[in-house]
Amino acid sequence: MKRLILVCFLVATIVVFYSSGVFAKSEIVSSINLVNKIQDIAVDGNGIIYATTDYSSNAWDGDVFKLQLSGNQLQKISSLRGNGFRNRDAFSEMSILNGRGYVLSTYSESCGIVADLSTMTIAVPIGMECQIKDSKIITTDGVDIYIGGGMLSGGKTVPYVRSYVPLSNGELNYQSAVTPEGIPEKVFFQPEKKYLFLAMGNAGIGAWDTTDPRALWKLGQPRDTFYTADGYDYFKRAIDMVSENQYVYALAGDDQCWRGVLAIISLTEPSYDEYWFRFANQVGGLDIDDGPLFLKKSGNRIFIATKTSSILVVDVSDAMKPKLIETISIMATDFEVIEDKLIVASDNLLQVVQLAGEKIVGDINDDGKVDLADAILALQVTSGKSVTVKVENGVNGKIGLTEAVYALQKTVGLR
Repeated sequence: MKRLILVCFLVATIVVFYSSGVFAKSEIVSSINLVNKIQDIAVDGNGIIYATTDYSSNAWDGDVFKLQLSGNQLQKISSLRGNGFRNRDAFSEMSILNGRGYVLSTYSESCGIVADLSTMTIAVPIGMECQIKDSKIITTDGVDIYIGGGMLSGGKTVPYVRSYVPLSNGELNYQSAVTPEGIPEKVFFQPEKKYLFLAMGNAGIGAWDTTDPRALWKLGQPRDTFYTADGYDYFKRAIDMVSENQYVYALAGDDQCWRGVLAIISLTEPSYDEYWFRFANQVGGLDIDDGPLFLKKSGNRIFIATKTSSILVVDVSDAMKPKLIETISIMATDFEVIEDKLIVASDNLLQVVQLAGEKIVGDINDDGKVDLADAILALQVTSGKSVTVKVENGVNGKIGLTEAVYALQKTVGLR
């Protein structure tokens, strides 16, 4: 009895210790007004933030801003128009490569611009290659640039993805083009596999191998079925996706994109079977009734923007059991995660959200991973030994044999 009382006392003390100085929930800590609606946010390898803006009601005066985070405050460094840019433009998506910003435009007379990010001036006077009209997505694999959208041809809109190699002056040199099943609305590049994923609405999610950017290899048929958490219903419309290690985290919904699901798909190695990805095993799912818009991943958390002016924070440390851990009340057109902060584009405001501490289920020694050390620690608690643990990271909010088994399963790859 004395031993049990001692363990309970230690656990209560530990909860108080770990709760001190930690945000109980995520909260907006600052904002900066960029005047026009913010379309996209990009972050370079040094943590410098870039934001593109649309035009105002009476002028095509879109801009690209360069900012930095100082504590909880965003500080404006410079912008294209602040450095003399006067062309009529409305900027949308942006990708960064070799110190240059490749920025798409929705202005009918401009495909986009190439900006020197060190000086925030135009690097290539003629802009981008003229064939990329009506572009929607842009990304890079660290060497090449990929741009996609839908071009009007013969009275109908034809989807496209084109690959380019940047020349020494930043100009884009065309390499190849492919015609996907649908207009790409979102894009994600997975570096370690060299896979380019496209969310194409009702055409599903397509995957392409970019090992040779001059001849993109289609990795089978697109996936267009994403099951609800109980497996009894499904959605066909692909909204967005990210891919990391062996999983694709896909956001899908109904035609109106109100009901949807975060579907976690096990990504096996491709084969000559054209259905390898289309019918790959969906290992987990989280139903979403808030109108999913797009998502980003950081660590064990997936952040999902919704139509209900909120961002859902989902714990995916257990891919088979994704769990909603927080809802942040903020409207978002885009966001990026920088360490423990979320940089959110909300109309014309760029807002800084301080994130609540990340919970890693099973990480009871709080070292950022679940391994054998956590299993040993859980067994020590069970045996009555006086040890320090993070109780809130327990599988069931407590520490016992369940946590020991969970940690062992994670260690040997059974979870």
